[in-house]
Amino acid sequence: MAGASYSSFHEGSLSQLRDEKIMSLMRKLDESSYPYDMVQLPYTVGDNGGPDPTLADFVRHWNERYVTPRLILATHEQMFQEFERRYGATLPVVQGDFTPYWEDGAVSTAYEAALNRATVDRLIQGETLWSMLAPTAYPASEYEDAWRNVAFFDEHTWGAHNSTEEPDLPFVKQQWETKREFALNADSQSREELEQVLHTPSKHVPPKNELPHKAIQVYNTNSWPRTDVVFLSPEESSVGDRVIGPSGKPMRSQRLSTGELAVLVDHIPPFSSEELVVTPGNADRHDSAKVRGNALENDFLSLSINPQTGAIASLKWKKNGVELVDAARGGLDEYLYVPGTDSRKAQRISNVHVRVKEQGDLVVSLLVEGDAPGAKHYSSEIRLVEGIDRVDVIANIDKLAVRQKEGVHIAFPFSVPEGQLRYDVADGVVRPETDQLAGACKNFFSVESWVDISNREYGVTWATANAPLVEIGEITAEQPWIKSTKTSSSIYSYVMNNYWHTNYKADQEGPVTFAYSIRPHAAFDVTEAAKFGTERRQPLIVGMSVSMSGPSRPLRHPLMELSSTKILVSSIKPVAAANSWLVHVYNPTATDQVAGFRWNDGERVSIHRSDAAGESGNSVRNFELAAFDGAYFLISQE
Repeated sequence: MAGASYSSFHEGSLSQLRDEKIMSLMRKLDESSYPYDMVQLPYTVGDNGGPDPTLADFVRHWNERYVTPRLILATHEQMFQEFERRYGATLPVVQGDFTPYWEDGAVSTAYEAALNRATVDRLIQGETLWSMLAPTAYPASEYEDAWRNVAFFDEHTWGAHNSTEEPDLPFVKQQWETKREFALNADSQSREELEQVLHTPSKHVPPKNELPHKAIQVYNTNSWPRTDVVFLSPEESSVGDRVIGPSGKPMRSQRLSTGELAVLVDHIPPFSSEELVVTPGNADRHDSAKVRGNALENDFLSLSINPQTGAIASLKWKKNGVELVDAARGGLDEYLYVPGTDSRKAQRISNVHVRVKEQGDLVVSLLVEGDAPGAKHYSSEIRLVEGIDRVDVIANIDKLAVRQKEGVHIAFPFSVPEGQLRYDVADGVVRPETDQLAGACKNFFSVESWVDISNREYGVTWATANAPLVEIGEITAEQPWIKSTKTSSSIYSYVMNNYWHTNYKADQEGPVTFAYSIRPHAAFDVTEAAKFGTERRQPLIVGMSVSMSGPSRPLRHPLMELSSTKILVSSIKPVAAANSWLVHVYNPTATDQVAGFRWNDGERVSIHRSDAAGESGNSVRNFELAAFDGAYFLISQE
């Protein structure tokens, strides 16, 4: 907005403020040599205010009295169309991330914010499964309703204007309950639709002549092969600990302390499934991951926990033996509680206790517990899986309701000398400072799925499933406005606060889980980082096979494959009425890429460019995507 902000009329309407309000803005634009002969003037009487019924009369009377400037009532779309018509060919071009500032208020309700993030991924995976298993039965209206609830929760009006000053008023409580309900409903809907497509028979009783085993389908909803550990519930794995794979050979498995059965599933092709058979007997044993005292180790990684702080004091990638923890700045996964706004007063957990949680051939983990300021209880499980080159961290904070100003942060001080930090946003990758627009927020950063820190030889990718805000170098959220960011390999996951004085919650209470994963790697590869971030938010999906010719049958070949490994499918959903699928693809790289589709093992289909609404455009075979570009395609059976 040139010369004025959206809040220019919060103190009153134009009829009240009269002509001088417009005249003073015109003088300000003249003094700054504003180069255009039109300007946008957002008009809202009060924050999120309604329309001003006197506006039309004011504009008419103004234009009767003045030759210039003329006032024109218009939508944003009309204004931008006219501005582009006049100046589009000569406008300077700037690009980069504006890095928004208000987003930290969302973590005043961290549980619901995390819940809604998980719902988004469950809806994406659910639509993918409908595309793979039963496209003509896709419940479009139910998904539309669920997506609407997701959007209404994420929309910025969080609660009442007096939510922090008078949090116990029925008016304030009711506004939050209405807001919260959007997230709860979307979560429930996403689970129901996923259950429906999987046809999981919760009350299935096998016939008397059925063999004592259970068949399980594991689905990969991504466009690249997946190798990962899946966790079968006690019900799904009740017949035993032995698991047989499609080749007839035993698979690596382990009964966990939770009663779940962990199974390592290897190289499931994109958009397909693999059937596992759980049978009576013991798990297949191999060379195992190891836990010794406060240390964990697998084929790829070794780590140790500081018994005084509970943080990861050392993390080494065996391939190069380099230490990835900056010990001078503490350890990875360290809980930091800031009472008030001064980060120098940050408090850590005390009375730390570290114990073995999982100890087996496949999964090893340590559980850190301690007294955490601002919380009823705190624990963090640090886990390694044999055959997987990452560390998983599952932090659980049972929050106390605190109305004094506070912030909660989890530290990850990595050691990557001369490392370049990057993070992902929607359809883009950002290097702080380099890829930010002037005036962007640098006190904290909004991350979609991952942060990577790499030098020319190696680096580490940190993925976040539940917590989207990070700080770089130190805890900076409540510092005075930061104009530049120093290079650093240390990041802080900014998970909770109640700093805002309006709209957002005055306190939050109850358990919240924050899940992170850390993977060392060689030179930075943006496609691998994008895959890693997506994988940690969209796990392999488990469904029970049933005796019916329905969605739970094995998928013998991928629904779809791309000829380029650099381009990713970010979503796919059926367009049941047209016997088609709407596919969105994304190029996360900084260079143009060319790819083509192979559909359902060579099945003949027509492929057309499309838009988000599924409107068919030009026919294509191969297609080109510019750097960081995305595109929709409508794929139809012939």
